[in-house]
Amino acid sequence: MIATLAMAALAFAASSAQATDDLESLTPRQLAGQRVIEALPGRRPPRALLGRIRRGEVAGVILFSRNIGSKAEVRALVARLQREPRPAAVDAPLLVMVDQEGGLVKRLVPRRGRPRSSAGSAASPARARRVPR
Repeated sequence: MIATLAMAALAFAASSAQATDDLESLTPRQLAGQRVIEALPGRRPPRALLGRIRRGEVAGVILFSRNIGSKAEVRALVARLQREPRPAAVDAPLLVMVDQEGGLVKRLVPRRGRPRSSAGSAASPARARRVPR
């Protein structure tokens, strides 16, 4: 048991040291960019945004109604954004999120049932678990 804990502690220390080394290798623009979420002007990512993704200067992209077409178009857009290579030190996938602010907005409609966001209004935890994923 103690040997297992010691091995886990060593593995954690090694991964923490690697994470620190990775952070130290980021440029100031990359460090700041890991807190930046950008919006798209339309349904295609502009070249300038793709360049910032490649340079590790943006953490994610938020989609609004102007960016949402068919399921196939959204899948293709997200795949295009995720395919963009990022620096090795930015060891995280690009965040892609959907705006749902302002009440009952449904940019991405579930295949069946109520949206996951309605799970919080369920009468019991058991009913909340039955909300489709």
